[in-house]
Amino acid sequence: MDKPGHIELSLVLVLGCHSHRDEGREEAGACLEPTLTQSTPLGINPREIAAGDLDGDGDIDLLATLGGESTFVTLRNDGAGRFEPWDTYPANYVASGIGAGDFDSDGDADVLVAVVGGIPEILRYRNDGYGAMGEPEDIAVDDPYGMPSEQVLVADLNGDDAVDVVAASAYSRSISVRLQEAGVLARPAFFDFDYTQDLELGDFNADGVPDLIGVLNEDVNLMLGDGTGGFGPVTRWETGFLALGLAVGDFGGDGNLDAAVGGTGALAVLWGDGEGFGVPIRLGVAGGRLEAADLDGDGIDDIVATEFEGHTTRVILGSESGFMTPWEVEAGAFTVGIALAQLDGEGGLDIATVDNSDGVLRVYLSACAP
Repeated sequence: MDKPGHIELSLVLVLGCHSHRDEGREEAGACLEPTLTQSTPLGINPREIAAGDLDGDGDIDLLATLGGESTFVTLRNDGAGRFEPWDTYPANYVASGIGAGDFDSDGDADVLVAVVGGIPEILRYRNDGYGAMGEPEDIAVDDPYGMPSEQVLVADLNGDDAVDVVAASAYSRSISVRLQEAGVLARPAFFDFDYTQDLELGDFNADGVPDLIGVLNEDVNLMLGDGTGGFGPVTRWETGFLALGLAVGDFGGDGNLDAAVGGTGALAVLWGDGEGFGVPIRLGVAGGRLEAADLDGDGIDDIVATEFEGHTTRVILGSESGFMTPWEVEAGAFTVGIALAQLDGEGGLDIATVDNSDGVLRVYLSACAP
């Protein structure tokens, strides 16, 4: 499984499960600092961004929720990493989290949208195979605490090669899991799990099963997966600051997954040891929303960190000897969504972001040696 892809599907490159690094993985050529190549207004109050090949042409397209317009939009890739508005779809109330995956086992990338406000909903849109989405189907999360879901993650939780769904809310005291069986998403199972702002999946104990990690107040919470779609008890680690963002990757190249945690004015890494984490190490920069992947092509994951109200997005480069001087690129005032994927088809991973303050999609393309 290729960690920069987050999930072992060509359909989805942004949401899903991080694994331990594969032995003997072929490394890409060295990559240069990404360059801002596109700034496109999307609409009011973007909340999240995701990526996937929606029309089956081999190019990675983009999707973004617009909370202020109760919609989500799709953007078609022209094959060179340039995106044009494609279609707009209704989503009741405030559209928040978004994920793409084959949720009915027909080979096409469908869309899930988490809706907040009004009646809690998770809306599924089936792909017709050419990138057009059908009418929304409410697969209501039935949260026992009556809270709306704000975030959706997709991954194979039970090893049957079908995409399953994890949904969570900043206000709920549980997460819901829907397993896909014969192309149908089953009724949800619930697990007690407090989390505040961000949630990720990753294989932290190298057993081949996705585990669940989230942040709550000053804590990092981890539940190990059991291989059947369930999760064990919560283990907690303190960060020492209010945690708002989370990313998972192997930032030191030792084969263990680590956790990067961002907050207002703070960014720290908890180094993984194959069973849990050590004490958090602060990096001396601010971090709000986070994502992680190998951006510079050295085979070691890097951290992409936005600075809330800072007009800066940083790529903090991981290495076997510690973090290197970060790349910095111009950003909006309040970047809330990050997607990492190969957008121009030329070898390294690129960056796409959405900004809540100005409503703009920004695309940063990298340049990599062959």
